[in-house]
Amino acid sequence: MALHASDRDAALKARRAWERGDWDLLVEAVHPDVEWIDQSRIEARRSLRGLDQLRAAYRTWVGTWSSYEAGHGEIFDLGGGRFYVPTWERGRGKGSGVEVERIGAAVFEVSDGRVVRMQTFGDRAEARAAAGLPPEMD
Repeated sequence: MALHASDRDAALKARRAWERGDWDLLVEAVHPDVEWIDQSRIEARRSLRGLDQLRAAYRTWVGTWSSYEAGHGEIFDLGGGRFYVPTWERGRGKGSGVEVERIGAAVFEVSDGRVVRMQTFGDRAEARAAAGLPPEMD
């Protein structure tokens, strides 16, 4: 399947907005009823829907850190409006002062130029399996 620039751009815009904490940019990139399946949490998988839940979760997450930064690697087109994005995050806990670094990945589903579903993973092997990619990729 050919790469659709608007779909890829939407996935990239959503990821960059998350990394920068740019809510206005994120709202441009995602559908108002976006679904976020967060499988990166140690204690439990969670599923959120809509901008209000997404914003609350983001504020809670970023609020736990005295410093926080995030980035991503090359975006892979999976076809059908799906994209695999290797990610990383690091921060220093507000209360503990402990530095944490996490390598993960996300799978974005895009329709009509907006992200309609995001899955985030704390483990790239799990993300690759969910995306139907070979285990040795990245």
